[in-house]
Amino acid sequence: MFLHIGSEIMVSADDIISIYDMEIFSEGDNQNFLKELQAERKITVVDKKVKAKSLVLTNDKAYLSPISATTLKNRSDSPYEGNLLIAK
Repeated sequence: MFLHIGSEIMVSADDIISIYDMEIFSEGDNQNFLKELQAERKITVVDKKVKAKSLVLTNDKAYLSPISATTLKNRSDSPYEGNLLIAK
């Protein structure tokens, strides 16, 4: 199964470790974690025109998505995404 995380980017659900709301990265250790990912160049910004609402962490990298963590979670629970059938 693949999860559409914004723009034209799809990520294999098998590769997703977790999905976070961006608000948790505003301070402390979480902010340091985000800075470390940025320093290691392991972050892909899905849509540079829109503020990121979630961070999708995969086996290889992280994605800053303009789609909320709640919406991404709901999409991952559904076999359909609009008119697009998500194959398993």
